[in-house]
Amino acid sequence: MDHDLREQSDALEMSIAVIKTVMHQAGCEQSEINALQIKSKNCQYLIPESRYSYACYLEATEGIYFMTQDLLSNINVTFNRWD
Repeated sequence: MDHDLREQSDALEMSIAVIKTVMHQAGCEQSEINALQIKSKNCQYLIPESRYSYACYLEATEGIYFMTQDLLSNINVTFNRWD
């Protein structure tokens, strides 16, 4: 993906697309990927003065995803399961 997570207009949609891509690469069935349900989502700057502190939080039925983008344009996904 060649988008910038910090482009706020599509950050949430991009985050969901990244999660689905990671699920696909991890070998999840398409039915599991399609069943992904995001209950709550938000993106914001953690440090208002820093363009590089932008992060997205997505709460799904399986757990919580945190999305950040590093200085090399890599998107980092952290997933925490509920159990």
